[in-house]
Amino acid sequence: LNEIIQFQKMKKNLPSIFRRGLNIFKESLPQDPNSIRIYKDKSLYGLLRNYSIYAACKVPLLVKNGTKLHGKAQKLFGEKLIGFAVENTMGEVFTAGKNFKDFTKNILDLKKSNIYTAADYAIEGIETGTDAELEANRVAFEKTLNCVANDSKNTMAMKVTGLSFLWVIKEFNKHQDFLNEMMYSLAGNDLSKRITKEAVSAYLHENEIEVTKEDIDGFFKAGKIDSNDPDPETMSVGEYYLNIHAYPFDPRNECTLIKKLTNFSPDALHELQNLKNRMLHLSELTKEKQVWVKTNFQMSFMVDAEQSYLQGTIDSVTRQLQKMFNREAVVVANTFQCYRKDTLRTLKATMLAEKVAKLPFAAKLVRGAYMTEERELAQEVGKPSPICDTEEDTHTNFNSSVDLVMKNMPSGSFLNIASHNLTSIEIVKNIIKERAEELESSTISFATLKGLADRSTYELAEEGFHSMKYLPFGPTKYLTPYLLRRAEEASYIGKEGGNQQKEIKRELFYYRKIHIWTLFLATVIGIIAIEKKKSTKKQQEIVKQLCRFVFKHQECQKKKK
Repeated sequence: LNEIIQFQKMKKNLPSIFRRGLNIFKESLPQDPNSIRIYKDKSLYGLLRNYSIYAACKVPLLVKNGTKLHGKAQKLFGEKLIGFAVENTMGEVFTAGKNFKDFTKNILDLKKSNIYTAADYAIEGIETGTDAELEANRVAFEKTLNCVANDSKNTMAMKVTGLSFLWVIKEFNKHQDFLNEMMYSLAGNDLSKRITKEAVSAYLHENEIEVTKEDIDGFFKAGKIDSNDPDPETMSVGEYYLNIHAYPFDPRNECTLIKKLTNFSPDALHELQNLKNRMLHLSELTKEKQVWVKTNFQMSFMVDAEQSYLQGTIDSVTRQLQKMFNREAVVVANTFQCYRKDTLRTLKATMLAEKVAKLPFAAKLVRGAYMTEERELAQEVGKPSPICDTEEDTHTNFNSSVDLVMKNMPSGSFLNIASHNLTSIEIVKNIIKERAEELESSTISFATLKGLADRSTYELAEEGFHSMKYLPFGPTKYLTPYLLRRAEEASYIGKEGGNQQKEIKRELFYYRKIHIWTLFLATVIGIIAIEKKKSTKKQQEIVKQLCRFVFKHQECQKKKK
């Protein structure tokens, strides 16, 4: 600050570029002198590249038309060239590389600062292909799991749409949404209300579905598996949500009514069986890899949330895996997107189901990543958007979800707070401090995406919290949808999750003294101008003042001669 003050009197006479440089330096000064230096290991090229990418993410025209521009660029210049460009620009900022070697390097770099990894082999939305290709994806997920399994504070995230085709997941989802909607319609606003056989029969009749008494009896028998409730005529919401699935993994949950409602084709049944086998294989491998540290850190994998027209399938698959594998420790965790209007209702139903099965809570809470797509799709089909109407509504929904979970989850639970919002992070930190004894046996962690909210990540680790970076990696063609979503998020994340550009400017201007070298260059140019007698007396005086300042700065002592 003293250095800045010395220039206050002469600032008006400085060229505009140097006035701007001084202002940037002043803005870059850390408020706390003990502030963490988060980019000390980054190269100058890396800092300037990242700064440029964040600047591009603020251009609405680029962000809104990212998918179209990417498609046109591929047609004009070819996939290889555009893939190379994406890898070395946005890919360097928001992903951990395209192969396991790059990914492993990122893990080791983070570990130096006590930051752990949420690994994500970023493959999703498989429309067509062969079973052999899907099996190759499963092998890649397993390899990812092996990469992070040496530390129980790491975890893996994966998308169900990387292990099956979209057409079969959508078909599953259509039937699961019907079953869920029946449950919510019959329970109403009171999820403690019991569902009766008569109510189910009437609901199906209203929807022009003919059923017999045997169908209804079998449906209720399937729903009350693992329940100690002796009443065969009614079913709680917890029992229903735990056991009623369009494609049951447990044969005991099968019944004639569900088969009538779904009527899957042989091809669909074949693909669903393959999906089940792949998910079971990953769950079994995770259970084998679990390493316990003081009983409260556990190796697990998180099933990522996706679009609303797929989420019913994802939730059903995850609930069934949790019932099978989460008895002794958390192996599988679900994800709840809090920008959805129905998130609190879904969370309450989930917690009721876990209570019936005596399972720990296991989930990641996020705001959401498909906002634009969801709203556009709802508009196209003429339905209300499933997404909160305003940003403030999303914040309220997220914080309410955090409050509900942290006040009601049983011991031994797993909760990951995936947020860049500083207010939400502070709320969770305060609850952890207030209820330290009650939450001691549970794993509570924070996660931010690579390339976003870096300061939050490092500060949480410094304060002793379980802090993670979400590291997506994989072939560029699979990473592109993820990168386009990140560009959109980066366009507004600065005001809430910490301004990445400001952090880079701090590293450049405060820690690396770029402003000093800028001024040094100015003096050199000024001296040359004086020597060639191409400057006014006023300009000469400015150069002399610059010289006096620069020459007494230790960074420039060696250059004085």
